[in-house]
Amino acid sequence: MCAKLLNTEEIAELKLNPYVVDATERFVYFTTEFKKQFFKEYQSGHMPKRIISDMGINTEILGSTRINSVKLHVLKQAERACGFTDMQGSQFRDVVRDKSPEDKIKRLEYELAYTRQELEFVKKIFAANREAQKEWKLKQHPVIST
Repeated sequence: MCAKLLNTEEIAELKLNPYVVDATERFVYFTTEFKKQFFKEYQSGHMPKRIISDMGINTEILGSTRINSVKLHVLKQAERACGFTDMQGSQFRDVVRDKSPEDKIKRLEYELAYTRQELEFVKKIFAANREAQKEWKLKQHPVIST
């Protein structure tokens, strides 16, 4: 089952909470402090819905699917060597953040150059593969000359 889309009022309410880094119609991003506190409370035996509610977040807005997802993500991050993160260092956050048009253009130019480089690499792999197949066929079926 898919989580419901959030409307603008719900997003605005979530963004007012100090534990929310960002919210969109599909996703809610929580702070590292939220995740640490959630994990601590969850380990103490509290239920996810109660923990989130106690932190001042309207659980009716999130819904049961998102609450369960929060629990799963926090538990998964707790197992990682790098611990909890609030997504500030990821590429996704760079794209989502409101930036100047020049910054967006620079980022897209970089991505385009990187994609072109990847394409050239793939072309070289295909060319090398074709050459290897030709050589293999010649070894399997040598041309007999008289």
